[in-house]
Amino acid sequence: MLIDAGEKGHGKADVLPTLKRCYGIKNLDYVVVTHPHSDHFGGMPEVLNEMTVNKAIYDTGDALGGKAYIRYANIAKATGKRKIPELGDKAFAAAPVKIEVLA
Repeated sequence: MLIDAGEKGHGKADVLPTLKRCYGIKNLDYVVVTHPHSDHFGGMPEVLNEMTVNKAIYDTGDALGGKAYIRYANIAKATGKRKIPELGDKAFAAAPVKIEVLA
């Protein structure tokens, strides 16, 4: 699971090399964007374009992130893996980790 990917450019320059070279990660079960600020979602399109991702989890706050967030949301949606968790949702827990949405 990858949570946030920094500003645009950081996905390719920092996140992907770290995942691939340092940890040998070739695909991700989940990517999570915590909220629609560019320092959280900006690098995520680069990750989605380079790695296989099973689920892209993100907020629907398109207006808060502006056009850049809408572009990210469209890329995530195009993967067919979009999931917006509901309050109390445990459906995306990856054993042995339990993930519960509290807010």
